[in-house]
Amino acid sequence: MRGPINTNRRLAAALEFVTKPNNGAGVPLELHTKIRQLPIAEERTEYVKKRIASWEGYLKIQERDATIDDIHSEFKQSYFNEDFTRLTLVCPYIKNKEWKQLEGLSVSIQGVRGEIGQVLKTHAGKQTVEIDLKPFTQELARKDQLNLRSKQASFSNFATLSQIRRLRNGFTKLEKGEAVNPNLETILFEKRPSVRASKLQEDIEFHNNLNEYQRRAVLGALSVEDLFVIQGPPGTGKTTVISEICQQNVKAGLKTLVASQSNLAVDNALGRLLSNQEIRILRYGRTESIEEEGKKFIEENVALQWREQTLTAIEEAILVFPEREQTFKDNLTKAIAELEKLELWLEELTQEMAAKEQAAIEEPILQQEIQALKKDLKAAKTEQQTYEAQKEHYEKQLAQIQPIIQQLEQTLADHPSIENLQLTIQETSQKVEQLEAAVQYKELLEQKQQLTVQFQDIQEKYETENNRLIIMKEAQKYVHTLTSYERIQRYLQHYQIRPSHVLSQQMNRIQHLEDAKDLEAWSTINSRLQKAIAKLEALVTDEVKEQAQAKRRLQPVQSFSLQNLTGVFAQLNKAPLIVVSKKPLQS
Repeated sequence: MRGPINTNRRLAAALEFVTKPNNGAGVPLELHTKIRQLPIAEERTEYVKKRIASWEGYLKIQERDATIDDIHSEFKQSYFNEDFTRLTLVCPYIKNKEWKQLEGLSVSIQGVRGEIGQVLKTHAGKQTVEIDLKPFTQELARKDQLNLRSKQASFSNFATLSQIRRLRNGFTKLEKGEAVNPNLETILFEKRPSVRASKLQEDIEFHNNLNEYQRRAVLGALSVEDLFVIQGPPGTGKTTVISEICQQNVKAGLKTLVASQSNLAVDNALGRLLSNQEIRILRYGRTESIEEEGKKFIEENVALQWREQTLTAIEEAILVFPEREQTFKDNLTKAIAELEKLELWLEELTQEMAAKEQAAIEEPILQQEIQALKKDLKAAKTEQQTYEAQKEHYEKQLAQIQPIIQQLEQTLADHPSIENLQLTIQETSQKVEQLEAAVQYKELLEQKQQLTVQFQDIQEKYETENNRLIIMKEAQKYVHTLTSYERIQRYLQHYQIRPSHVLSQQMNRIQHLEDAKDLEAWSTINSRLQKAIAKLEALVTDEVKEQAQAKRRLQPVQSFSLQNLTGVFAQLNKAPLIVVSKKPLQS
């Protein structure tokens, strides 16, 4: 597939792949796939010759029109237009039949090196020839360095003729199958090539201001692996697209060869790349045919151009460096100021975080105190209700005593010994006050005792809850080690944690899952034992089986754990296999 070839044509040949006798697979799949991927070779000389026959008449007409002798003439006068892009010559000595042949011919003037341009249009009546000047000629004209003193002009069609001959040579190679691209015949005559969608549409960054069609052209040229053709009339930006492709290749570390049938087209493309200092341009071609702006990139001048370009870039960088240094210093000062602000802000945030953490720690204690105060408030309300009930009871007693007081007052009225009564009243009042004071003192003692008991209860609850909180914080450290139901049970018993209903359900699910795993393991062991017993019973004789049954009845029943049986099976797997048979082995 990778061998060198002199022509794209091949003669048909039948191949037979003979496999070895012991190879039951046949032809390997990879070889079969490669054979199917190979292009079908065939003799296509006559087919291609027939397809390009229609071009033969066109080439003959072009070659006939282009095969003309050079026209030499003297001109009397010459003048430029306002922007020095065109030159008009007054040629009174050109023959009438030669005026029709002038358009499109290249123009040379004696004393000026190289071709100065191409004939744009002629006017036989005014005897004028208008020439479209090349860029380097325009520059010489603007500097008044274009020497037109000889007044001798030559008109030649050599460039057009050379192009037609190169086109004919290309058709000849295509007919013989000597094209560089072996798929060129198919591309030109049979089917339109498929262009893959580019993967660079999101990542690529364009250097020129391109429209949608120009971008598609650049992406297609970058992604294609074979041949990509860009077609468009003058003024559609083909040269801009070429410069963009060159710049994208430089970014990717690739080289680009720009070739054209005219030196002007190459120099125009190079002119778009001069602003990019990363591109190293090397111009090949005849020195006399290269434009002035392209001569500094020929082999003998390119080193000097690169050196000047590098020095210019370094000088510009040196000039810009103080400004960039000052900018960096200003940015550094601003960054330091912002850093100080951020450090102050960080310190404030740290303090706020510490306050929040402290509040989170104190929140459970405050919640407990609030709950305790709520309980005290509830007890105070209960006491208030009790006192109101006592007040009603005292009011009822007062209502019962009121008639007695009235009788006593009546008795006092009947016995008008005022001094004695006053003394009696004073004594009675003193006794009443003492009794009331004693009652209040007793009630206060009872309230004090009740409050003391309540305070002790609250203090004991606080200490209990505080100890429980400490235990829970300590227990929190070992939560991640609870990987089995048994560890969870020991953990709850050690820290005296009473699980909630939801937690109990989850623990039961864990126990069921562990039991399920054990049952699955026991089931596996049981099935393996049953198979082993069945195989052993099939191998041993009935006499040995009865001896084993009698021996089992005499021995006590032994219990084995899941770990013991697993270890036994592991040892059996490592032990060598011994086969016992009742019958002798046969070959």
